[in-house]
Amino acid sequence: MPTVGLKHYVLVGKKVVAFNTLEAWMAHRINHPHDDPLIEVTQVGDMTVSTVFLSIDHNHFSPGDPPILFETMIFGGWLDGKQHRCSTYAEAEKMHAQWVREAEAVQKQLAKLALIATTCDLGLPAASS
Repeated sequence: MPTVGLKHYVLVGKKVVAFNTLEAWMAHRINHPHDDPLIEVTQVGDMTVSTVFLSIDHNHFSPGDPPILFETMIFGGWLDGKQHRCSTYAEAEKMHAQWVREAEAVQKQLAKLALIATTCDLGLPAASS
């Protein structure tokens, strides 16, 4: 029985394989229980950059365009909740590296601000109201 308007996918190495039925996809998942959707995870200070394989096409609004199958998301810190999705494994690797660089840049800025905050105590009295 075909799944109307919804394809399921698996990763075989770095290759995306599509299934036209839910039953075929489920059979593959049962026979390959150790397939891991996690592509990469990197800790940057208090931020976790996570890139995963979604298994279901998240391209809901542009039929005919490539399926959206990968997501990078940041958990924690100043960039909490930032996310981006893409179509291919290669794009996912680039996207992960880009978000890691962004998180590292934020960490550097926060470190500078912390240094300024600790060295700028000029001993001035607090403003009175």
